[in-house]
Amino acid sequence: MAADIPDYQDFFDPILKTLQFEEGFVYIDEINECVSELLKISSYQLNVSLPSGRQTVFENHLQWALSYLVQAHLIDTDGASAYRITQVATKQLDANRPIKIEVAPATEIEMPIFNNSSHRSTPSKQQTTPENISLEFEQLFEDLKHDLLHKIQCKEPAFFENLIIDLLLAMGYGSRRRDLAAHLGKTGDGGIDGAINQDQLGLDVVYIQAKRYQQGSSVPVSAVRDFAGAIEAHKANKGVLVTTSTFTKSARVFINKISKRIVLIDGDRLSELLIRNNIGVKIRETYEVKRIDEDYFS
Repeated sequence: MAADIPDYQDFFDPILKTLQFEEGFVYIDEINECVSELLKISSYQLNVSLPSGRQTVFENHLQWALSYLVQAHLIDTDGASAYRITQVATKQLDANRPIKIEVAPATEIEMPIFNNSSHRSTPSKQQTTPENISLEFEQLFEDLKHDLLHKIQCKEPAFFENLIIDLLLAMGYGSRRRDLAAHLGKTGDGGIDGAINQDQLGLDVVYIQAKRYQQGSSVPVSAVRDFAGAIEAHKANKGVLVTTSTFTKSARVFINKISKRIVLIDGDRLSELLIRNNIGVKIRETYEVKRIDEDYFS
C-alpha cells in the first residue's frame, strides 16, 4: 500500500470516535485532522498522491470510509462536506456493541469500537472494493513505468534525445520541434546537451543534459558538479539533468547546496512525466469509479 497508509476500512473507527461526542455537523477538514492524528499519519503520508495525481491516498481513503458509513446509516451528511453521527451508531457505541459495516456483497466487517480485540475479515482478491481498485491501478502504473524505461534502454542514444524533445514540447517548453532539435543533442559543449528559451526573447534560458545510464548505475556527484559548472560558464541559472537511472545521495545533497536552480529527473520521475504527458504510451481503456453526489440529494 502506498507509503503504508491504512486502508479505508481502518478509517471507520477514528471517524466514529471523532463524531461521537459532537452534537452537530462536523466539517470534513476537522474530520481529516482528527483522523490523521488518531491514525498517526505523518505529514509525508498525507501528501502521497494516487497515480492519477488528482487526489491524495489519505483523502481517497477518507472519502470512501465516509461513503460507507453514510450507506450504513451510521453517519449523516448535510450535503456540504459536513457529517454527524446517527443515533443508531451512538447507541451501539455507548453500549460498546460491535458495529457491522457492509463493504462488499455478502461481506461484513465487525468492529468492536474502543476494544483492542477488534477484528475484521480480510477481503479476498476476488472482491472488487475501492481499495482493491486503487491498488490494482497503482500496480499497473508501476509496471508501466518499469516497461517504459526498459524500452528506452533498448533504443539507441538518438532515440533518447528525441524522447526528451517530445516530452519538453508536451510540457509546454519551446514552440517548435525543429528549434528544440537544433539545440539538443550537441554533445561536447562543456557538459551541455541543449538549451531552451523560456520566453520569446530568450531572456531566460534553461540548459539541459541527458544521461542514458543502465539500471543499477547512478549518476555521480562529479557529473552533476560538471553540469553546474557548465551552466555557470554560460552565465545561466537554470538547468535540468535527466537520466534513465538514479542519482547518488551526494549528487542530490550537492544540488541543495548551490545557488543554481538545477532539477534532477531520475528514471522513476522521467517515466511518470512520460506517462502523464502520453509520450511513448497510449490509453488502452478508461474506467470511471463514481459515488453518490450528496450535494444533489440535499
